[in-house]
Amino acid sequence: SEDMGIYWLANWTLALASEDYSTAEGMLKVYEVSDEMSSIVWKQRTQLLRLRGLDNELEKELQARYGQAFAKDEANQIKFEHLIDKGLYREAAKWHDEHLSSFQMAKEPLYSLYSAACLMLSGDGAEGEKRLDQTLSSIPANVLKDTRRASLLAMAKALKRQITPDAAVREATKEGLKDVKHAYFLCGVGCLLKGETLMAKKLFSQSARASVDLEFPRQAALRQAAR
Repeated sequence: SEDMGIYWLANWTLALASEDYSTAEGMLKVYEVSDEMSSIVWKQRTQLLRLRGLDNELEKELQARYGQAFAKDEANQIKFEHLIDKGLYREAAKWHDEHLSSFQMAKEPLYSLYSAACLMLSGDGAEGEKRLDQTLSSIPANVLKDTRRASLLAMAKALKRQITPDAAVREATKEGLKDVKHAYFLCGVGCLLKGETLMAKKLFSQSARASVDLEFPRQAALRQAAR
């Protein structure tokens, strides 16, 4: 049931937050035979592998999904996120172009913003700016609700340093906590590229704290905050 899923995820997050990975493994084993929970269990298994730094095992999980039409988009998203987590920005941008660009622009432009940030972080500022401009002009007004569209536009403008981080986070807050963590991260990239290192570290730290689900971009934010 939906309530069961919410209860399970709450306990899952608690186990990960306390780094009680044996409990987390046990939770996966209990539900891995349940068709109702199968998609949740698979995604949470990849999250556990990422947190534990088990890259080879993660890659095996993803490889098994790339050939499945119903699952390959999610697997490609996780791979993209993981490359960013590891600081492999050029590889992440390439992965986005090869595996995510058309799907993501149709359904979720957020990863296009991240791909632009990856290009910028890897030293290709001109191409990153071009991608940002393309994303700004193509965020679909008729598909996304107003607060979501405003949040994404604010993140893009903050990445270009056209508005302040505070202004971007305010817009993201109207959409919800899941957007706030991304707003802090992308604002951090914008500041970092302008040489505002201390402000960037602060924003990356705020992104990590806002990632209460322990999911992306928490690991990437912690990596940048620690530099």
